[in-house]
Amino acid sequence: MKRTHALMPMMLIANVILAANDSAASSTGHFSGWALFYCIVYSLVVAVVVWIWRRQLTKKIELLELENLRREKELGHRMEVEKQRWMEEMQQQMKEEKKAEAQPVLIDNQEFMAQMEKSNLVTFIKSQVANYVVTSNKHLRYVFETSSERLIVSYDTEQMSKALTILYKNSEMFAPNNSDVLTKVSRRERWAVVQVINGGLGVPEYAKEHIFEPMGDGNDIGLSTMRDIVNAHGGTVRYEDKPGGGAMFIIELPTTSY
Repeated sequence: MKRTHALMPMMLIANVILAANDSAASSTGHFSGWALFYCIVYSLVVAVVVWIWRRQLTKKIELLELENLRREKELGHRMEVEKQRWMEEMQQQMKEEKKAEAQPVLIDNQEFMAQMEKSNLVTFIKSQVANYVVTSNKHLRYVFETSSERLIVSYDTEQMSKALTILYKNSEMFAPNNSDVLTKVSRRERWAVVQVINGGLGVPEYAKEHIFEPMGDGNDIGLSTMRDIVNAHGGTVRYEDKPGGGAMFIIELPTTSY
């Protein structure tokens, strides 16, 4: 079928020349042999040109297929490397948290509950962002935004500071240099909502389900500790992918007045 399509232009040209020759033969009474010769030669030339063109097109298609295959392999390799890097950095974070001997926070810990005080969470978090900018050792822009100037929440300043520090350290590990780490505070009904958002690749799909689980030998470290602190305040924390790439941790704490 493909060969038939390639010969169609030649057949058309040949028919035109033969028709012209028949017309000339009818008027003059003889058939021109040169016309037939030119028709055959021209048809052969067209056939060669079409054959060369189809061969070049076939080679281009093969090269494109090879290039696509190479890119797919390269992407798969990059994803595997990134997965390994993420696991190594999480293990390093686990070791650092162990060195700090982070203590688990229990919801029914009466001593901890007694240290909670009612205060404006907006002012507190704004100061935490400003303080962390000074201690950060990576080129990131820490940005603070709020839609509420006053959200009264009962919380322990030391433990809440620890929870935010864990999130900021996590951002330092995975956010690209010279990118933003955004902290947003807002109200949703009776809840104070705190969002810590950073760019980068975000959390791999295979790790999302276990992101808040204790790592290693079961000690409460890293994001597990942060979750326990939030839970001890009667709040919740969850992870979501940032639209366009990146990570977004959302903390919700109950306000004391609404």
